[in-house]
Amino acid sequence: MPDSIKALVRIIKAGTQSVNFGLAYFIVSLCAVSFVYGIFAQKYKIFPQPLIADAARAYEAMRGYDSEEMMNGLLRFDENAPQRPTAETLDAEAGDEFILITGGPYFFMDECPEFGCVAWITDRQGNVVHSWDVNLQELFGDLSGFSGRPRIHNFHPVGIALQDDGSIYVTFDARNLFPYQIGMAKIDRDGKILWKHFDNTHHWPTIGDNGLIYSPSVNTRPAFSFFANTKIDTGCDPAGFIYDEGVRILDPDGSTVNEFSILESFDRADRIGFFYGIRNGCDPVHINSVERVSASIAQQLPEIEEGDLLVSLREINAVAILGGDSGDLKKVVAGRTAAQHSPRFLPDGSVLVVDNRGGDRALGGTRIVRLNLVTEESETVFPRVADDRITPFYSSGGGLIDISPDGTRFLISLEEQPRSIEVDIATGKAVWVLHKTSDITPYLEKKRLNAPAETAHFRSMGAYYVSNPGFLSTPD
Repeated sequence: MPDSIKALVRIIKAGTQSVNFGLAYFIVSLCAVSFVYGIFAQKYKIFPQPLIADAARAYEAMRGYDSEEMMNGLLRFDENAPQRPTAETLDAEAGDEFILITGGPYFFMDECPEFGCVAWITDRQGNVVHSWDVNLQELFGDLSGFSGRPRIHNFHPVGIALQDDGSIYVTFDARNLFPYQIGMAKIDRDGKILWKHFDNTHHWPTIGDNGLIYSPSVNTRPAFSFFANTKIDTGCDPAGFIYDEGVRILDPDGSTVNEFSILESFDRADRIGFFYGIRNGCDPVHINSVERVSASIAQQLPEIEEGDLLVSLREINAVAILGGDSGDLKKVVAGRTAAQHSPRFLPDGSVLVVDNRGGDRALGGTRIVRLNLVTEESETVFPRVADDRITPFYSSGGGLIDISPDGTRFLISLEEQPRSIEVDIATGKAVWVLHKTSDITPYLEKKRLNAPAETAHFRSMGAYYVSNPGFLSTPD
């Protein structure tokens, strides 16, 4: 036997003689018991699985952690940016309605000096005719049930619905919190908080002609492995979570009238195959818009009734109509858009949709598309040609459309761009734009911060036509 082999044998014998086999057996047995217990803990949700799941959810909330020095919504600093939002008429086809603009925390403090404007109304020259300066500390100071950092400037208004008396319904989200979908508040014309329900309604609410509020909603569920009773794998970490999203219908006091799950709607319709191959099984629906079908629209859509609901489901690239009471799937148009947002009815029953990623890359990559829900045909409305004033036109996510009262124009706000644009539908031309910039000096002084510039551009979450401005005649 070679000397090297003999030496190896001596080493092995010496090692085995020094091993405490009793201790080794104990350690192996403990590992085996722990492994088996872990399987049972995961399956039956017993200790310590709930603690692990909570820790995983907190980790997910913080993994996307964003800098908290500046207010939520700031896109970029620019020393040459105007100190306040500015309006620009691009074409004679621009309308003359007042426009409601979504603001943000500590934004536009020249107009709203305490906490910044949650929202304001402008004329077509950019003059402010009304604003809402809301006490955000009072609004969020007692927030509970969320993981992360509930600092005031981490919150941001998303959707706004204006009432004839000047009150507004506002949904809020937040960075560095889990879940990020916070909920809704009602605020009167003077900025007083009338009620708040932090129950995870989100995105852009709408008000039906019946006075009810229609909003996307979410219930955060412990992760499950498969969709419904199929073998379609969600791909979610068992210690994580899944956003079970749907529609919530509220009365004017914020109480829930009805609610249903989109996952259950597709399961009942035997259309569960839509969830095979989605990008993120932990966020399988991502509903971002709800609009009630009016009587006039229902007359133009076969088998659709007044009170049904038009919804946008981002993750399956689908626009659908659900039964207004049951949530049953009645119509779905899929594959015509990519990661879309905010379908809105035109008077003829077709819809305009923000097609976030299905547009011409040479023009930016986002487009506004018109969908015929009967034939499922589509056409690009905007942008059709390059325009140095407007293109590139792109936002990877987010975007709100609002249709003019006469149905000939629309306002589009893209989340990742600091402007809201009015477009003539017939020509596809941009006719008016509001640039969302602000002097942030008051905020910098308040927080004792330094910044590359004292003016900045802010994301645009929404712009709306003010069709009933009667409350503006009442003195502030």
